[in-house]
Amino acid sequence: MFYKIAEMGTHQKSDRTYLLVEFWRSKADYDMRQPPYLVNDFLMALRQNHSRVVTNADGWPKTVGGIFVDPLRTRGNEVWERESFTLDLTAEIKGNIGRYVASAIENKYEGDHTARPGLRGEFSKNGVVVRPAAIRVKSPIEHTGAVSVLNPQAIVALLKAGVELP
Repeated sequence: MFYKIAEMGTHQKSDRTYLLVEFWRSKADYDMRQPPYLVNDFLMALRQNHSRVVTNADGWPKTVGGIFVDPLRTRGNEVWERESFTLDLTAEIKGNIGRYVASAIENKYEGDHTARPGLRGEFSKNGVVVRPAAIRVKSPIEHTGAVSVLNPQAIVALLKAGVELP
């Protein structure tokens, strides 16, 4: 299955990344300009920076005092040492879409499966709302004057991965 992200932006109320994704049965169908056989939208809670409890190779958590504790022997009042790490947003986005693809194939989804018609079409390439919500057309009609901020971390990650954005 081949897919293309048709629209992308940050949902203003939830600050989540919004994606409108079109799916074709194959890259050949896309190249022949066949219409997508499936369309779906996603609201993704993407964060790059996270923290986790430090563990050793056996998976034992480390206290702030530097002692690794057998998870079966914790008392519940330990204070664990934490470390920061960064997630690959491109991998997160591709993983979310990949899980949907598996479900779509298994359940034989076709057609428009967008659940958020009030969001679809709100975003342009530059993050400017190009028409009022709930108008479900793909080409811009007119500028409404309202602005939506794109999630720059997600866009950079997708561009680095070579994903074609609208």
